[in-house]
Amino acid sequence: MQKLLFPAILGAGRFASIGIPYPQLMGPLVAVLELGHDFWIFHLGKLPRYGLWSMLHEARLDFVMLLALLHMLMAGASTSSLDARFPGSRPRGLAHE
Repeated sequence: MQKLLFPAILGAGRFASIGIPYPQLMGPLVAVLELGHDFWIFHLGKLPRYGLWSMLHEARLDFVMLLALLHMLMAGASTSSLDARFPGSRPRGLAHE
């Protein structure tokens, strides 16, 4: 809904800034497809019931990204990170010597 309400920030304007072709067309199209259920070839899955397991199934990517963020916060840049491979890319004052 926000893509339709704030097109310059979240709809066509954002699509143009990240390089999506035809942003004036794609912004509203994506917004309408995200709002609608059972549109054309896109269908909401018919589950016997919607509960904890269906919520966990839908949130799995969010959970994985949260775990990856926590890992990066705890482990920091390791020897296999891009920071370690390109030491000149690290801003001054942050290098551990």
